[in-house]
Amino acid sequence: MDPMRPDISVIIPVRDHADRLEALLAGLPRDAVGGCTLETLVIDDGSQADPTPLCERYGARCLRELQSRGPAAARNRGAAAAKGRFLAFFDADVEYAEGMLETAIAALEPEGGPAAISFMNQAYHPNDGIVANFGATIERFWFEDLFHGDDERAEVSGFTTRNGVVRRDAFDAIGGFDASFTTNGGEDYDFGKRLAAGRRIVLARTPVLYHNFPRSLPRLLRNYYVRTALFVPYFLRNRPPFDRTQTSRSELAIRLMGAATLGPLVLAATPAPGKALWLLAAAALFAGYAWGIRRFLAAAYRSSGRSLRFVCACFLVHYLSTLVILAGGCRGLAAYLTGSRPSAQRSAG
Repeated sequence: MDPMRPDISVIIPVRDHADRLEALLAGLPRDAVGGCTLETLVIDDGSQADPTPLCERYGARCLRELQSRGPAAARNRGAAAAKGRFLAFFDADVEYAEGMLETAIAALEPEGGPAAISFMNQAYHPNDGIVANFGATIERFWFEDLFHGDDERAEVSGFTTRNGVVRRDAFDAIGGFDASFTTNGGEDYDFGKRLAAGRRIVLARTPVLYHNFPRSLPRLLRNYYVRTALFVPYFLRNRPPFDRTQTSRSELAIRLMGAATLGPLVLAATPAPGKALWLLAAAALFAGYAWGIRRFLAAAYRSSGRSLRFVCACFLVHYLSTLVILAGGCRGLAAYLTGSRPSAQRSAG
Protein backbone atom coordinates (compact mmCIF):
# COMPACT_ATOMS: atom_id res chain seq x y z
CA MET A 1 0.00 0.00 0.00
CA ASP A 2 1.33 3.47 -0.89
CA PRO A 3 2.11 5.23 2.42
CA MET A 4 1.56 8.61 0.72
CA ARG A 5 -1.91 7.69 -0.49
CA PRO A 6 -4.75 8.76 1.85
CA ASP A 7 -7.39 6.24 2.86
CA ILE A 8 -10.28 8.73 2.80
CA SER A 9 -10.90 11.61 0.42
CA VAL A 10 -13.40 14.18 1.71
CA ILE A 11 -15.10 15.94 -1.23
CA ILE A 12 -17.08 19.14 -0.69
CA PRO A 13 -18.78 20.98 -3.57
CA VAL A 14 -19.53 24.60 -2.71
CA ARG A 15 -20.95 27.72 -4.31
CA ASP A 16 -20.69 30.81 -2.10
CA HIS A 17 -21.84 30.60 1.59
CA ALA A 18 -18.29 30.73 2.94
CA ASP A 19 -19.59 30.93 6.51
CA ARG A 20 -21.26 27.54 6.21
CA LEU A 21 -18.22 26.02 4.53
CA GLU A 22 -16.04 27.25 7.39
CA ALA A 23 -18.32 25.64 9.97
CA LEU A 24 -17.91 22.29 8.18
CA LEU A 25 -14.15 22.59 7.69
CA ALA A 26 -13.62 23.61 11.31
CA GLY A 27 -15.24 20.41 12.53
CA LEU A 28 -13.58 17.97 10.12
CA PRO A 29 -10.54 15.98 11.22
CA ARG A 30 -7.36 17.30 9.60
CA ASP A 31 -4.98 14.49 8.67
CA ALA A 32 -6.06 11.18 10.19
CA VAL A 33 -9.03 9.52 11.84
CA GLY A 34 -9.28 6.07 13.42
CA GLY A 35 -5.89 5.03 12.02
CA CYS A 36 -6.84 6.17 8.50
CA THR A 37 -5.21 9.07 6.70
CA LEU A 38 -7.39 11.57 4.88
CA GLU A 39 -7.37 14.49 2.48
CA THR A 40 -9.98 17.20 2.03
CA LEU A 41 -10.87 18.64 -1.38
CA VAL A 42 -13.19 21.61 -1.82
CA ILE A 43 -14.55 22.02 -5.34
CA ASP A 44 -15.62 25.61 -5.86
CA ASP A 45 -18.48 25.68 -8.36
CA GLY A 46 -18.26 29.28 -9.51
CA SER A 47 -18.36 31.18 -6.21
CA GLN A 48 -18.15 34.96 -6.41
CA ALA A 49 -15.37 35.06 -3.80
CA ASP A 50 -12.38 32.73 -3.99
CA PRO A 51 -12.60 30.27 -1.04
CA THR A 52 -8.96 29.14 -1.46
CA PRO A 53 -7.58 31.13 1.52
CA LEU A 54 -10.32 29.73 3.76
CA CYS A 55 -9.62 26.18 2.58
CA GLU A 56 -5.89 26.53 3.12
CA ARG A 57 -6.49 27.74 6.67
CA TYR A 58 -8.06 24.37 7.45
CA GLY A 59 -5.63 22.23 5.46
CA ALA A 60 -8.00 21.62 2.54
CA ARG A 61 -7.14 21.79 -1.17
CA CYS A 62 -9.41 23.98 -3.30
CA LEU A 63 -10.17 23.22 -6.96
CA ARG A 64 -11.85 26.18 -8.62
CA GLU A 65 -14.37 26.26 -11.44
CA LEU A 66 -14.87 29.84 -12.61
CA GLN A 67 -18.04 28.82 -14.46
CA SER A 68 -20.70 26.96 -12.47
CA ARG A 69 -21.43 23.47 -13.83
CA GLY A 70 -23.53 22.13 -10.96
CA PRO A 71 -22.82 19.89 -7.97
CA ALA A 72 -22.78 16.64 -9.96
CA ALA A 73 -19.90 17.82 -12.15
CA ALA A 74 -18.18 19.32 -9.10
CA ARG A 75 -18.31 16.03 -7.20
CA ASN A 76 -16.98 14.18 -10.24
CA ARG A 77 -14.06 16.59 -10.50
CA GLY A 78 -13.33 16.05 -6.83
CA ALA A 79 -13.46 12.27 -7.25
CA ALA A 80 -11.10 12.46 -10.25
CA ALA A 81 -8.55 14.35 -8.16
CA ALA A 82 -9.08 12.23 -5.03
CA LYS A 83 -6.62 9.51 -4.06
CA GLY A 84 -8.54 7.74 -1.29
CA ARG A 85 -10.04 4.27 -1.28
CA PHE A 86 -13.15 5.80 0.24
CA LEU A 87 -14.90 8.95 -0.98
CA ALA A 88 -16.69 10.95 1.72
CA PHE A 89 -19.16 13.46 0.28
CA PHE A 90 -20.36 16.46 2.27
CA ASP A 91 -22.43 19.42 1.21
CA ALA A 92 -21.15 22.74 2.51
CA ASP A 93 -24.32 23.34 4.54
CA VAL A 94 -23.78 20.47 7.00
CA GLU A 95 -21.66 20.36 10.14
CA TYR A 96 -19.50 17.36 10.86
CA ALA A 97 -20.43 15.04 13.73
CA GLU A 98 -17.57 13.48 15.64
CA GLY A 99 -17.19 9.78 14.89
CA MET A 100 -18.83 9.82 11.46
CA LEU A 101 -15.77 8.81 9.44
CA GLU A 102 -14.78 6.16 12.00
CA THR A 103 -18.27 4.68 11.76
CA ALA A 104 -18.13 4.75 7.96
CA ILE A 105 -14.76 2.99 7.75
CA ALA A 106 -15.83 0.34 10.28
CA ALA A 107 -18.85 -0.41 8.05
CA LEU A 108 -17.16 -0.29 4.62
CA GLU A 109 -13.70 -1.73 5.33
CA PRO A 110 -14.60 -5.42 5.86
CA GLU A 111 -14.75 -7.58 2.74
CA GLY A 112 -18.35 -8.19 1.75
CA GLY A 113 -19.54 -5.07 3.54
CA PRO A 114 -21.84 -2.45 2.03
CA ALA A 115 -20.73 -0.26 -0.85
CA ALA A 116 -21.82 2.96 0.83
CA ILE A 117 -23.15 4.42 4.05
CA SER A 118 -25.14 7.59 4.71
CA PHE A 119 -25.99 9.43 7.90
CA MET A 120 -29.03 11.25 9.24
CA ASN A 121 -29.49 14.87 10.20
CA GLN A 122 -31.05 16.40 13.29
CA ALA A 123 -34.77 16.05 13.88
CA TYR A 124 -35.16 19.49 15.46
CA HIS A 125 -32.90 22.27 16.70
CA PRO A 126 -34.13 24.75 19.31
CA ASN A 127 -32.17 27.63 17.72
CA ASP A 128 -33.76 27.14 14.31
CA GLY A 129 -37.06 28.59 13.16
CA ILE A 130 -40.27 26.80 12.23
CA VAL A 131 -39.47 26.39 8.53
CA ALA A 132 -35.98 24.93 9.05
CA ASN A 133 -37.29 22.63 11.78
CA PHE A 134 -40.13 21.47 9.53
CA GLY A 135 -37.56 20.37 6.93
CA ALA A 136 -35.47 18.63 9.56
CA THR A 137 -38.42 16.93 11.23
CA ILE A 138 -40.06 15.56 8.11
CA GLU A 139 -36.79 14.22 6.71
CA ARG A 140 -35.92 12.57 10.01
CA PHE A 141 -39.45 11.11 10.19
CA TRP A 142 -39.06 9.54 6.75
CA PHE A 143 -35.64 8.10 7.57
CA GLU A 144 -36.64 6.74 10.97
CA ASP A 145 -39.30 4.65 9.22
CA LEU A 146 -36.51 2.72 7.50
CA PHE A 147 -35.18 1.26 10.74
CA HIS A 148 -36.44 -1.80 12.58
CA GLY A 149 -36.68 -1.17 16.30
CA ASP A 150 -33.41 0.04 17.80
CA ASP A 151 -31.20 -1.17 14.93
CA GLU A 152 -28.19 1.05 14.31
CA ARG A 153 -28.29 0.49 10.55
CA ALA A 154 -31.00 0.20 7.93
CA GLU A 155 -30.74 -1.24 4.43
CA VAL A 156 -31.72 1.48 1.94
CA SER A 157 -31.92 1.96 -1.83
CA GLY A 158 -30.36 5.40 -2.00
CA PHE A 159 -27.43 7.54 -0.91
CA THR A 160 -27.42 10.87 0.92
CA THR A 161 -24.80 12.90 -0.92
CA ARG A 162 -24.74 15.67 1.67
CA ASN A 163 -23.18 13.31 4.24
CA GLY A 164 -22.25 9.87 2.95
CA VAL A 165 -19.21 7.70 2.24
CA VAL A 166 -18.85 5.36 -0.74
CA ARG A 167 -16.19 2.83 -1.72
CA ARG A 168 -14.08 4.13 -4.58
CA ASP A 169 -14.51 0.97 -6.65
CA ALA A 170 -18.31 1.24 -6.43
CA PHE A 171 -18.21 4.92 -7.42
CA ASP A 172 -16.05 4.16 -10.44
CA ALA A 173 -18.19 1.16 -11.45
CA ILE A 174 -21.24 3.36 -12.07
CA GLY A 175 -19.31 6.24 -13.63
CA GLY A 176 -19.88 8.69 -10.80
CA PHE A 177 -22.59 11.34 -10.93
CA ASP A 178 -24.57 12.16 -14.05
CA ALA A 179 -23.25 15.63 -14.94
CA SER A 180 -26.27 16.31 -17.18
CA PHE A 181 -27.99 17.32 -13.92
CA THR A 182 -26.88 20.94 -13.82
CA THR A 183 -28.86 21.82 -10.72
CA ASN A 184 -28.86 20.24 -7.28
CA GLY A 185 -32.24 18.58 -7.72
CA GLY A 186 -32.23 14.94 -8.80
CA GLU A 187 -28.54 14.17 -9.24
CA ASP A 188 -28.37 12.70 -5.72
CA TYR A 189 -31.45 10.51 -6.25
CA ASP A 190 -30.14 9.24 -9.59
CA PHE A 191 -26.71 8.45 -8.15
CA GLY A 192 -28.25 6.56 -5.23
CA LYS A 193 -30.50 4.44 -7.43
CA ARG A 194 -27.68 3.47 -9.78
CA LEU A 195 -25.38 2.74 -6.85
CA ALA A 196 -28.00 0.55 -5.17
CA ALA A 197 -28.43 -1.67 -8.25
CA GLY A 198 -26.84 -4.92 -7.10
CA ARG A 199 -25.05 -3.32 -4.14
CA ARG A 200 -25.80 -2.91 -0.45
CA ILE A 201 -26.20 0.58 0.95
CA VAL A 202 -26.88 1.31 4.61
CA LEU A 203 -28.14 4.28 6.59
CA ALA A 204 -26.62 4.79 10.05
CA ARG A 205 -28.72 6.00 12.96
CA THR A 206 -25.72 7.66 14.65
CA PRO A 207 -23.80 9.90 14.70
CA VAL A 208 -26.25 12.64 13.73
CA LEU A 209 -25.04 15.62 11.69
CA TYR A 210 -26.47 19.11 11.67
CA HIS A 211 -27.88 20.37 8.36
CA ASN A 212 -28.90 23.94 7.54
CA PHE A 213 -32.37 23.41 6.10
CA PRO A 214 -34.07 26.30 4.23
CA ARG A 215 -35.11 28.99 6.69
CA SER A 216 -37.70 30.89 4.64
CA LEU A 217 -41.04 29.50 3.53
CA PRO A 218 -40.73 30.73 -0.09
CA ARG A 219 -37.32 29.04 -0.39
CA LEU A 220 -38.63 25.78 1.07
CA LEU A 221 -41.68 25.73 -1.20
CA ARG A 222 -39.59 26.63 -4.21
CA ASN A 223 -37.29 23.70 -3.49
CA TYR A 224 -40.29 21.37 -3.38
CA TYR A 225 -41.54 22.74 -6.69
CA VAL A 226 -38.19 22.46 -8.48
CA ARG A 227 -37.39 18.98 -7.17
CA THR A 228 -40.83 17.64 -8.10
CA ALA A 229 -40.70 19.22 -11.56
CA LEU A 230 -37.37 17.48 -12.14
CA PHE A 231 -38.36 14.20 -10.49
CA VAL A 232 -41.56 13.47 -12.43
CA PRO A 233 -40.00 13.25 -15.93
CA TYR A 234 -37.01 11.37 -14.48
CA PHE A 235 -39.36 8.86 -12.85
CA LEU A 236 -41.46 8.41 -15.98
CA ARG A 237 -38.37 7.85 -18.12
CA ASN A 238 -36.48 5.53 -15.78
CA ARG A 239 -39.25 3.95 -13.66
CA PRO A 240 -37.15 3.41 -10.52
CA PRO A 241 -38.81 1.41 -7.74
CA PHE A 242 -40.79 3.36 -5.16
CA ASP A 243 -39.03 3.99 -1.87
CA ARG A 244 -40.59 3.04 1.44
CA THR A 245 -40.76 6.63 2.63
CA GLN A 246 -40.78 9.98 0.84
CA THR A 247 -41.45 8.57 -2.64
CA SER A 248 -43.74 5.74 -1.53
CA ARG A 249 -47.19 5.08 -2.91
CA SER A 250 -48.73 5.98 0.45
CA GLU A 251 -46.95 9.36 0.47
CA LEU A 252 -48.21 10.00 -3.06
CA ALA A 253 -51.77 9.09 -2.02
CA ILE A 254 -51.60 11.43 0.99
CA ARG A 255 -50.37 14.34 -1.11
CA LEU A 256 -52.99 13.76 -3.81
CA MET A 257 -55.75 13.54 -1.21
CA GLY A 258 -54.65 16.81 0.35
CA ALA A 259 -54.51 18.63 -2.99
CA ALA A 260 -57.85 17.15 -4.06
CA THR A 261 -59.68 19.01 -1.28
CA LEU A 262 -59.47 22.18 -3.38
CA GLY A 263 -61.72 20.80 -6.11
CA PRO A 264 -64.88 20.29 -4.02
CA LEU A 265 -64.22 23.56 -2.18
CA VAL A 266 -64.14 25.50 -5.45
CA LEU A 267 -67.33 23.80 -6.63
CA ALA A 268 -69.01 24.54 -3.30
CA ALA A 269 -68.18 28.22 -3.74
CA THR A 270 -69.91 28.38 -7.15
CA PRO A 271 -73.66 28.51 -7.88
CA ALA A 272 -73.50 24.84 -8.95
CA PRO A 273 -76.08 22.56 -7.30
CA GLY A 274 -75.15 20.17 -4.50
CA LYS A 275 -73.13 22.65 -2.45
CA ALA A 276 -73.62 20.64 0.73
CA LEU A 277 -72.38 17.47 -0.95
CA TRP A 278 -69.28 19.26 -2.25
CA LEU A 279 -68.52 20.58 1.22
CA LEU A 280 -68.97 17.09 2.63
CA ALA A 281 -66.62 15.67 0.00
CA ALA A 282 -64.01 18.34 0.80
CA ALA A 283 -64.31 17.60 4.50
CA ALA A 284 -63.91 13.86 3.90
CA LEU A 285 -60.81 14.36 1.75
CA PHE A 286 -59.29 16.76 4.26
CA ALA A 287 -59.97 14.35 7.11
CA GLY A 288 -58.29 11.56 5.14
CA TYR A 289 -55.29 13.81 4.49
CA ALA A 290 -55.04 14.77 8.18
CA TRP A 291 -55.23 11.10 9.18
CA GLY A 292 -52.52 10.27 6.67
CA ILE A 293 -50.01 12.70 8.22
CA ARG A 294 -50.89 11.95 11.85
CA ARG A 295 -47.67 10.01 12.46
CA PHE A 296 -45.56 12.85 11.09
CA LEU A 297 -47.38 15.32 13.33
CA ALA A 298 -46.81 13.04 16.31
CA ALA A 299 -43.09 12.98 15.45
CA ALA A 300 -43.12 16.80 15.26
CA TYR A 301 -44.77 16.93 18.68
CA ARG A 302 -42.10 14.70 20.22
CA SER A 303 -39.07 16.28 18.52
CA SER A 304 -40.13 19.82 19.47
CA GLY A 305 -40.56 19.01 23.16
CA ARG A 306 -44.34 18.79 22.88
CA SER A 307 -44.99 22.12 21.20
CA LEU A 308 -48.55 22.31 19.85
CA ARG A 309 -47.62 25.55 18.09
CA PHE A 310 -44.95 23.74 16.11
CA VAL A 311 -47.37 20.89 15.28
CA CYS A 312 -49.94 23.34 13.93
CA ALA A 313 -47.26 25.12 11.90
CA CYS A 314 -46.09 21.76 10.51
CA PHE A 315 -49.63 20.94 9.44
CA LEU A 316 -49.93 24.25 7.58
CA VAL A 317 -46.50 24.01 5.92
CA HIS A 318 -47.14 20.39 4.94
CA TYR A 319 -50.41 21.35 3.27
CA LEU A 320 -48.86 24.30 1.45
CA SER A 321 -46.00 22.08 0.28
CA THR A 322 -48.58 19.55 -0.95
CA LEU A 323 -50.12 22.16 -3.24
CA VAL A 324 -46.68 23.22 -4.47
CA ILE A 325 -45.70 19.60 -5.10
CA LEU A 326 -48.85 19.16 -7.18
CA ALA A 327 -47.92 22.24 -9.23
CA GLY A 328 -44.38 20.97 -9.69
CA GLY A 329 -45.68 17.55 -10.68
CA CYS A 330 -47.92 19.10 -13.35
CA ARG A 331 -44.95 21.08 -14.65
CA GLY A 332 -42.82 17.94 -14.75
CA LEU A 333 -45.56 15.95 -16.49
CA ALA A 334 -45.92 18.66 -19.12
CA ALA A 335 -42.16 18.61 -19.67
CA TYR A 336 -42.21 14.83 -20.07
CA LEU A 337 -45.09 14.88 -22.55
CA THR A 338 -43.54 17.64 -24.65
CA GLY A 339 -40.01 16.25 -24.45
CA SER A 340 -38.63 19.43 -22.88
CA ARG A 341 -36.62 19.85 -19.69
CA PRO A 342 -38.29 21.72 -16.83
CA SER A 343 -36.32 24.83 -15.97
CA ALA A 344 -34.74 24.83 -12.53
CA GLN A 345 -32.38 27.31 -11.03
CA ARG A 346 -29.54 26.23 -8.81
CA SER A 347 -31.10 27.38 -5.56
CA ALA A 348 -33.01 24.13 -5.11
CA GLY A 349 -31.45 22.11 -2.34
